[in-house]
Amino acid sequence: MKREGNYDLLRIISAIAVIMIHVSASWFNGTITSISESGLLIADIQSPFWICLYNSLSRFAVPCFVMLSGAFILDNDKNMEYKKFYSKSFAKIGIPTIIFSILYVFYSIPGCFFGEIRGIGTLLKNIVKGAPMYHLWYLYMLIGVYVLAPVVLRFKNSVSEKSFYKTAFIFCIWACISHWTGTRKLNWDMGQSFEYLGYFMAGYSIRKMGKHKNNLKALLMIFLGFLIELCASGLEYQQMKAGISELPYEIIGPYCPLIVPASILIFYGFTLLDIKRNFAKLSDLTFYIYLIHAGVWDFIGKLLRLTKGTEFLMTLDGAVWILAFVMVVFIISCLLSKLYLYLWGKLDKDKKITNCLVKAVRLWVNGE
Repeated sequence: MKREGNYDLLRIISAIAVIMIHVSASWFNGTITSISESGLLIADIQSPFWICLYNSLSRFAVPCFVMLSGAFILDNDKNMEYKKFYSKSFAKIGIPTIIFSILYVFYSIPGCFFGEIRGIGTLLKNIVKGAPMYHLWYLYMLIGVYVLAPVVLRFKNSVSEKSFYKTAFIFCIWACISHWTGTRKLNWDMGQSFEYLGYFMAGYSIRKMGKHKNNLKALLMIFLGFLIELCASGLEYQQMKAGISELPYEIIGPYCPLIVPASILIFYGFTLLDIKRNFAKLSDLTFYIYLIHAGVWDFIGKLLRLTKGTEFLMTLDGAVWILAFVMVVFIISCLLSKLYLYLWGKLDKDKKITNCLVKAVRLWVNGE
């Protein structure tokens, strides 16, 4: 299949944006704590609006990742075959998720004895919730989406393209209302996976609508998307000023009213982009960069707290240092992704481990 440079570029930018979310969140949460608990004023914080800006402008990343999955999975009728699709998806998504879940559990165990995690019970609870590390919620949610993918594909083929387009965007609106007003306890909750079908279906629909490339229109759509996210950063800044860590309604979650249209516009913009350059090699690493980056940033944070003190990050200017740490985390995650693929390639030579695990899952599903 011919690579699409626009989507490869979007994957890379989205991977960087996810890292931006988690790095900037450290400054944002630290600022909230300083204002609410230490009595500081917003004027005492270095570059507070920049912190909110970085945190808000990167929120398109998760929706775009889901739309990228839908854009390609729903465009391949072979994915209607349950066993083949599930086997392929388990090998590609399931096995790395299991491996990194186990690695993050072992990584987190020392935290139970040093006060970072409230005992083994909390760690076990996080595992059951589908969050052995905070960012893995996405993979557990995505597994549910993949379970439903063949059903969605069969539905798509049973209706007209126009009807499917309408259904996709109705799902997005419905999920926005549901997710924004509800609460989720489990990251692998089928209800949460069902909500993300809106983005999954929209990705396919937008890709089909964007066959005629137009770079000027593309840049306009992307600009409008970021402009909407800029509005979200203003709301987040007001939250920071008040020192409020939690609100009744999320401002910048994947299904918040401002983030939904912003993400769709940005994805549509990239769909319209005509890019000749090949980003395939780096794009193929983005899944593993996602898996690894949270551990890298958490480890850097631990080192800084151990050597410089718990408040050290808050003494740094977020406008500059958030960008610096994002690039450091991205580069290290990229190198570790290559190392992981090399080691896994050596360990799983001739796909013996993968085939064995896939066969075991097939037997379990078939009840044999």
